[in-house]
Formats: sequence, C-alpha cells, structure tokens
Amino acid sequence: MSKTGLPACLADLPNPLDHPQPTPRDLVGRTPWSAWDALVPLPRQRYRHLAGCQQADGGAGRGPGGPPHQASRSSDSAQVVHEISLAEGPSQQARRPVLLLAACLLLLLAACVPVKPLPVLGQVPQFQLTLQTDTPFDSHSLDGHIWVANFIYTTCDGPCPMMSHQMRGIQNSTGSAPELKLVSFTVDPAHDTPPVLAKYAAHFKADPARWYFLTGEMARLHDLGLNAFKLNSVDGSLSHSTRFVLVDGKRRIRGYYLSSDDGFPKTLLHDIRQLQSEPS
Repeated sequence: MSKTGLPACLADLPNPLDHPQPTPRDLVGRTPWSAWDALVPLPRQRYRHLAGCQQADGGAGRGPGGPPHQASRSSDSAQVVHEISLAEGPSQQARRPVLLLAACLLLLLAACVPVKPLPVLGQVPQFQLTLQTDTPFDSHSLDGHIWVANFIYTTCDGPCPMMSHQMRGIQNSTGSAPELKLVSFTVDPAHDTPPVLAKYAAHFKADPARWYFLTGEMARLHDLGLNAFKLNSVDGSLSHSTRFVLVDGKRRIRGYYLSSDDGFPKTLLHDIRQLQSEPS
C-alpha cells in the first residue's frame, strides 16, 4: 500500500478530472469506441489497474499449490473500489456523472453535426514527366487517388531535407492507406536526373510504389509549379515554396500547408482522413 492508502499500482494513477476533453473536431473520423476512449480514457484505465492490482496485491489469493481463494478476490476487489472512492473525495465523486454526461453529449455532437467539406482551391491538369526510376510518369496513374505534393531539389541545404523528412513521416503515418500517393517535383531538372533522384529517394527511404520523385522538361515543371499549383516558378533560380499541397482523386487542390507550422502534419493527416470519407 502507498502513503495515500491506495495499492502501489494505483498510487500515481492520473485523475480523470485533470484530463482535457477533446473538441468535436478531434472526434471526426473516429469509430464510436475510439471516440469514447478519447473522451474518457482514465476511468477505463482505472478499471484495468484494478484488475492488475487484484493479481499483484494478492487479490486472487492463491495458497501454496492450491486454487485461488474466491472469497479473498471479492473482498479485496471491494476494498480497492472503496479505497478509490475514499481517495477521490465527495466533490470529485459528485462531478463524475457530470463528466460522463458531457462525454455523451460530445459524442452525439460529433455524430450529428455535419463536417464542413474542404474547399476546392484549384485544378491540376494532366501531365507527363519522368520518375526516379527513369520511366515515364503519366498523371492518369494518380486519378482516383488522394495525393500530397511538394517542390524540392536534391542539392538544397535549406528547407528541402526537412520537407522530405516530413514527407517520409506522412508516408509512415499512412502505411495502412497504400492508395494515398506522395509526389515530389524537382525545381532543378538540369541537375536532378532520374539516377540523382533515385539516390535521394533511397536516402529518405521512399516507398517507390507510393512516393514519386519527378523530373522532366523545365517548361512543364514551370507550368505546374506556377500555373497549376500556384506555388513557384521553375526557371533555374531554385527558389521554391515550402508548402505541401493536398490533391483529391479528381486532381482538385483541397488544401495548402506551410511546412514550418508546428501543427501542419496533424492538420494534413486530419484532412486526408476527411477526404477519404468523402463520397467518390
């Protein structure tokens, strides 16, 4: 037993009243049970600790070579529950039903309030470029797929390595959704030949089935960067945007994300899940 009078494994269990409640936006895309876990994880955690304490503190009560003592199990369980109730105090016990009611209301709100669709910010035309494998790439292969795009170049010692690291994080975070594609366009096609891009892709452990590095004629890349994505020119200056772009299965631009924003990966992944739930 700890100094607080609770079993050792319950002594430093966090108080559910200190747990910040999520907003309805945080619950979008969750299943009912995962949403419930997000709302009230700590009371469930207490029950799991209770089961562990019955075994760790002798609640099951096994004698030398004998069967478990059922009476000891029930009495110890009641004692642990009683000690938890005493430790929480009358005011906390009185607030518990209010927290559960708030959790239920948030679940209902998340289920009933319609999610606002992501805006349509532009249209990417069909294009043909060259993959890091030195094979032709036709954008028709992206039709029907959600994809994330950015512009980089391999000799960049500024934001490009971080942007490619972030793209790798998106690849790893969406491993259960192989239909999601990632596309990195070079802004230095004169240097970034397919073999150079292949080496760069290997450095960042890019999955060639999902993450495409594209090069080609400067005029085509310039048209895509400036007129389609509205991010940057591709004219040999090597100046480029540090934004990521979310594109849906109809080649419509649905979001821009500044890579320097702290919350950018979380926001992008949220919007990807929202697009996945849209009717095709």
